[in-house]
Amino acid sequence: TRAKPSRAKSAGIHKVLVIGVGEAEGMAILLAIHKKASPRPLTHELFTKMLGQTGSRLSSCLLHSVSNNTFFARLDWNQNGKKLTTDARPSDAIALTLRAGGKVYVLRKVFDEAGIEWPPDKEKIPGALREEPL
Repeated sequence: TRAKPSRAKSAGIHKVLVIGVGEAEGMAILLAIHKKASPRPLTHELFTKMLGQTGSRLSSCLLHSVSNNTFFARLDWNQNGKKLTTDARPSDAIALTLRAGGKVYVLRKVFDEAGIEWPPDKEKIPGALREEPL
């Protein structure tokens, strides 16, 4: 499956963070952004619903590091007043957090290391901007 990019824009910085995600995770993110549900609950919808039924609340996710083009994230959630964190793939963390109505955060050091200028400079990135689709 061809990975789809996930983009985040930093306040005050003209950079984006491009994260490759699988097709299922990309669809889950897209549905969450548009506040749409699938006819039958997909994995991220199901998990978010189960969290709510147990009295848990997913408040945010944090993309905290990158190594060899692999991003690392954590989920921040609470259950009965107890704050908890769980490591997660960024694609799952983003999909779950958006579905739960939480906030997605990225550490500035991750933007500094992996962010790319947007729109890209045609001379710096050959083929970055095209007149026609691939």
